[in-house]
Amino acid sequence: MPTYFTVRRRRGPAWNAGLTMREQVGWGAHAAFMNALAAEGFVVLGGPLGDRAETLLVADATSEDAIAKRLANDPWTLTGLLEIGGIEPWTILLDRDAAAANDQALLARVYRAFNARDVAAALATMHPDVEWANGLEGGIVRGRDAVRDYWARQWRLIDPHVEPRRIRADDRGRVVVEAHQVIRDLAGRVVKDQNVVHVYELEGGRIRRMEIRQPSR
Repeated sequence: MPTYFTVRRRRGPAWNAGLTMREQVGWGAHAAFMNALAAEGFVVLGGPLGDRAETLLVADATSEDAIAKRLANDPWTLTGLLEIGGIEPWTILLDRDAAAANDQALLARVYRAFNARDVAAALATMHPDVEWANGLEGGIVRGRDAVRDYWARQWRLIDPHVEPRRIRADDRGRVVVEAHQVIRDLAGRVVKDQNVVHVYELEGGRIRRMEIRQPSR
């Protein structure tokens, strides 16, 4: 997991308690300096805490010394408006955005594999006891072997292609895929051209369940 540094900065002796943050001397130069650090990726997150007496930064840096040296050039450090209160390494163990990106990558992979008829690659994204909606015959098939057999039956009758258009999480922690589906017969004629919604439950980085829903109008 990635490791960053948290940096607490506190008001220095030159801070004027009668003024707001943006009214302090040199605000424009300080803001430009910090924006530049954020633009280059050195500062990942940052902003004032609670009563604004301290500011918290999350920095992507090689060491505490590297952070201290960069912040030493902040106009507010040079004029005594801010000083460093502490720097500590921070190891990220929970990351909502990274988890969402991993879920999206997993589902994009299963659609690519399905469309390429790469059954082994598609099944590798699934839990051994996966529950998968049977869109051809109705009901649910259970387990990887059952999914393989279902797809084999399906592809002997029709030639489906499903392209995900939007992948998002719902309020129950499931992943919803809004997709465009084109179904052709074995002679290549289009039988159906429609939007579909697939709802996934994931477990341990694999697909545990897939349901088919009608898209909302």
